Amino acid sequence: MIRTVRAGNRINQVPKSSPGGDAAKPLNKGDATHEIITMPSRRHKFLNFYILAVFVSGVSIGFTLFHSTITTMGGGGVQNKEKSSANATKVDFDNKKSSSTNSMKVDFERFCSINMTHSVPNNTFVTIFVMVRDRLSCLQASLESYHDTISSPYEIVILDHNSTYPPTVQYLHELQTKQNNNISIVALTQKTWKLALIQADDIIRNYLNENPHVGYYVFTDPDIAFLRTSPDVLLFYAGLLRSCPSIRTVGPGLQISDIPPHFTKTVNGGKSVYEQHSQFWNSVPNMATWNGLGYHVVNKLIDTTFQMRRRGDGFVRLQGPSLRAYAPYAAVHVDWYDDSENLTEDKVYYKKRQSGKVNHW
Repeated sequence: MIRTVRAGNRINQVPKSSPGGDAAKPLNKGDATHEIITMPSRRHKFLNFYILAVFVSGVSIGFTLFHSTITTMGGGGVQNKEKSSANATKVDFDNKKSSSTNSMKVDFERFCSINMTHSVPNNTFVTIFVMVRDRLSCLQASLESYHDTISSPYEIVILDHNSTYPPTVQYLHELQTKQNNNISIVALTQKTWKLALIQADDIIRNYLNENPHVGYYVFTDPDIAFLRTSPDVLLFYAGLLRSCPSIRTVGPGLQISDIPPHFTKTVNGGKSVYEQHSQFWNSVPNMATWNGLGYHVVNKLIDTTFQMRRRGDGFVRLQGPSLRAYAPYAAVHVDWYDDSENLTEDKVYYKKRQSGKVNHW
């Protein structure tokens, strides 16, 4: 059996920002114009002023809703947010959640049951397997984001791939020796990343056999964080899997609109993050109706970036078909906000020990 322990010493790695793949563009003055004809009488002047005030108010409210739910591929910067803001979002969600179940219907005839609405109970339990090697700072940032965001029942199992960076070893030891929380540690014995992934699949299968109440599980790298993500994110992903029998994996789209210029690492012949990952944002999305509201999802493969599966499916990289979710169910790739010329000590150490082609970034 896997032991339950407590997470501690959490830190923020990335400034909190809007959760979509890209930040919504603000409205400009010229986006909508209305001609107001002023009549000579005071009564008409007052009426026109009242209509204008109502219109401006409506535009302001509409912009707020638009900005929080729609993502584009335009520019934008990471906006610093207080932690209390994320907590307020979670409290507000909890206060509004009165039903014990959620409803999902996905308009995607190729993969989903478009004529059926499926229910997802609020007590749906999900286990998150996080594979890590030495990278302490991003692990702590991601664990903190899960703690601050997720409102439904979950457990975290950290798969330690032979970490030797002393602060990471100490941190994992502290987790192992503390009690009464939803984080546990399992050591991987295989040396290479490829063999460690095979061993991880065996561990996941054994875990699921011992825990029949777990209907869904997630496999992820330690650098995928939920910042300004909706608290029912795990339930939403589970709803997609329930509604779409042909879909094998679901997960978040990764925000790319606010990658800072000091992250200069490239891949595939000099492509930047934005250039490489624009492919995940350039297709017309489909609509997932969740509790009566529509959200965008797109058919794009998911690797080890918070990939959710049904309990009956073994873990395999890049197995489709898959659905990636846009805001407010997207995520942030923590390492894309690093200063490439001034990496933190744990990441310098990690790069020296990296075994084989672990990941592009």
